[in-house]
Amino acid sequence: MYMPKSTRTGKFETLSRVFLHTKKSRGFWAGIRDLSMQEIVANAAVDIKNTIIFDVNYSKVVIDAWQDLIILFNGRCYKPEGKPDEFDYASNKGSMQIRALQFADNNVYSSDEYKEG
Repeated sequence: MYMPKSTRTGKFETLSRVFLHTKKSRGFWAGIRDLSMQEIVANAAVDIKNTIIFDVNYSKVVIDAWQDLIILFNGRCYKPEGKPDEFDYASNKGSMQIRALQFADNNVYSSDEYKEG
């Protein structure tokens, strides 16, 4: 999971990816599931495609940054459709669900930054 960060130096602007995890950890744990047939039919009615549900460890950083967040999974990019579902998980801080839509991230990033640790 990362957020794009734009830096301007004079006339030039560079774009980097700021990952929410450490470089050593290589990412977040996530359980992935495609939509059920019932969800696919409901999405087709409103023309939504390529939606996937990520079940990730609870993270306040993810909750706070969900609007700018991009999920990178198997070389594909996903954008959360809404705030992660933390309602059932908030009491034990175990996990939360992020419903995300696949999209093409055509940005060219000059560097990657990672959380310290």
